Amino acid sequence: MTSCSDMLTYSFFSLYLSTLLSSALSIADDIRDFGSQVSIIETNSLPTLEDGRTVDSTLMPSVGNGHIATVIYNDTIYMNGLYNGELSESHRARIPAEINLRVRLGKKPPPDLYRQYRLDMKNGYWEENVTMESCRVTHRIFAHQFYTRLMVTEIIAQRQGSATGNLVIYLDTDSGVESNDLHFAEPTSFNGGNWNSHGTTKSSEIPGGHKSTVYTFWSTVPPMIHIPSYQNSIRYTFLMSIDSNEQIAKESFESGSWIADKTPEHFFDLHKDAWHRKWGTGGIELSGDTYLEKLAYSSYYYLLSSLPSMDSHRGMDQYGGASSGGLAHGGADIKERGVVSWDQERWILPAVLPFYPSIAKSLLTYRINTMPAATVQAKSHGYKGLLYSWKSAATGIDVTPPYEPRNHYHVNGDISFALRQYIAMSRDRTWMQQKGGCDMARDIAELFYSKMKWNDEEKHYDLNDVTTVDGSKGSIDNSVYTNALASLSLHFTKYAACLCNLDVNKYAPQEWIHAAQSLHWEYNSSIKYNPAYEGFHTRGTLKQSGAILLGFPILWNVDNSLIRNNINMYTKLFPDSTPSTSWAMLAINLLQIGEETKAQEMFSKSYSSYVSNPFKIWKEYPNGMQSNYLSGAAGYLQVLMYGYGGLRIHPEHLIINPRLPKNVHSMTFRDINYLGSKFNIRVTSVLIHISVTSIGIYPLRIINNQSGKTYPMNRVSEIMTEGYSMEAIVEL
Repeated sequence: MTSCSDMLTYSFFSLYLSTLLSSALSIADDIRDFGSQVSIIETNSLPTLEDGRTVDSTLMPSVGNGHIATVIYNDTIYMNGLYNGELSESHRARIPAEINLRVRLGKKPPPDLYRQYRLDMKNGYWEENVTMESCRVTHRIFAHQFYTRLMVTEIIAQRQGSATGNLVIYLDTDSGVESNDLHFAEPTSFNGGNWNSHGTTKSSEIPGGHKSTVYTFWSTVPPMIHIPSYQNSIRYTFLMSIDSNEQIAKESFESGSWIADKTPEHFFDLHKDAWHRKWGTGGIELSGDTYLEKLAYSSYYYLLSSLPSMDSHRGMDQYGGASSGGLAHGGADIKERGVVSWDQERWILPAVLPFYPSIAKSLLTYRINTMPAATVQAKSHGYKGLLYSWKSAATGIDVTPPYEPRNHYHVNGDISFALRQYIAMSRDRTWMQQKGGCDMARDIAELFYSKMKWNDEEKHYDLNDVTTVDGSKGSIDNSVYTNALASLSLHFTKYAACLCNLDVNKYAPQEWIHAAQSLHWEYNSSIKYNPAYEGFHTRGTLKQSGAILLGFPILWNVDNSLIRNNINMYTKLFPDSTPSTSWAMLAINLLQIGEETKAQEMFSKSYSSYVSNPFKIWKEYPNGMQSNYLSGAAGYLQVLMYGYGGLRIHPEHLIINPRLPKNVHSMTFRDINYLGSKFNIRVTSVLIHISVTSIGIYPLRIINNQSGKTYPMNRVSEIMTEGYSMEAIVEL
């Protein structure tokens, strides 16, 4: 018997993933990505720790479908909405990856061994190819985008050259140690040697509350596979099905197994086709700067891998919210633990809203589903309405760690503003009326009104005992950012009342509008800028500045000179270790006031020290250890969309004012979805072209502010302007 494993040698003899954060330096940024397509990252080595052998899992890519996700070659799978731990200990519950395997390829490396790794983002899979004269082995991993309960591992081996005899390939499984988060029953065998089990979380999020159960079904992975002497190739597909519903998990496993056994290529095609439909919904395309183009593609890939699938064969479970680290991360040993914070509404939702409104709706639906916990939270603090916690997970109760401030009241305004933006883009009356959006809009406003205190001496309302977006200043009064969002939340109730066909005088009392108009506003008239809060001083450093966010994203009524003064004041307070999102927001606001040179500097700063090669993994801080900070990826996409794309979402219209980033020859925003109609914007150095691709139910028109011409939006509408500027308005 000829052993393929004797001829193929695994170049990293002990290639195991580090599942704990390590202070060891990683060897990664010198690894070259030689993928020639924007959708493919290809390399012949992996990022490792200092020992040069242990793969650095914090810099490895992930596969996911919004229901389940894993880091490549990791022994852990996480499922959307499954958490373990009481209160501030809540974190994603670790499910052992029963089909995680590596191909063991012998002890002595042959001279003709060639190893290649590929992340195919367009088709949503990872592939390792090992090639030599006698055989080629392909190891493929993906989270099925259509059969969303399935994690899939494929091994495809093919005889090459003149190799004869029975070739053997060894498979070493590694599902890691026993889960610290779930009590799993002893696995039982079924259907010819496959396995199933179920696990219950060891503790509930609410002390004494309901514990969660997950059901798992998986294929038996043999210790070795053979290419018989009479065959040239073999293909094995191993599945693991995971769901909170036993019948759905079992049916998904059985259906997937049957299709994969009968027509494995069709099974793979179903997955790829689902990804193609997702990518086909819309996106951003660049040409001229390969790095920026691939960074945009990979940023969307990682986001979409953690967000709900758009066409799951059994429908998606109730979505449990988006965390800054994505679905593939969030265990007890990770700082952010997979929980939901303002990152969902402030960074992630705006990056997907123009192209994927249904995904944006899923994010907001998480907030609606956790309204009961927010109601209890408000009452416990002596307020009315909804008080969303700074950090939340499965139930919506407060899971903020004790070392972080809990009075981030701005998160409630962030949610209300995100709802306002979603409604502006979709006019989704049915969802608002039937799914709780109307109630959420009103109840957030009621929270702010019940917390405001009338200052009779100054004749205004105060909003005291809050904290800033920076979070490092403890309890302060009259945060300029929080107050602006509170005012917008109160004003939004009048618009929502009309949309929801409710009595405006009852739904949005006049005293709320008066309070919104009378809320204290921090402004330094001598320096002409907005102090971050009452009593603010410019000593020390800041990670974030709410005053910067007044211009964009919340579009407060501030003129360009005030935006410029705020930028000049706060930029000097940002250390180089500031989160990437801070530089991104500076770039957008600088573009808004026409300072393109400074904007380009901030744009470059927002990614240059925050992205690790070759797999384009984001970090929150330049020297941070967080695994794939998706908020940074979303911030990068926001610069392209709202900064260089000049997109501004208003309640009754869109504004488009595009320009090109440095070294980019053309930029296309494909299929922006506005009120059910879709259109493209293509920008080059010599023209701006708007073309309509589909028409919704609302009669829209496009106004070219440069020429003054108005165009009814229909399927053949096209607007083209020569030159490098055009501001257009899309409205009813």
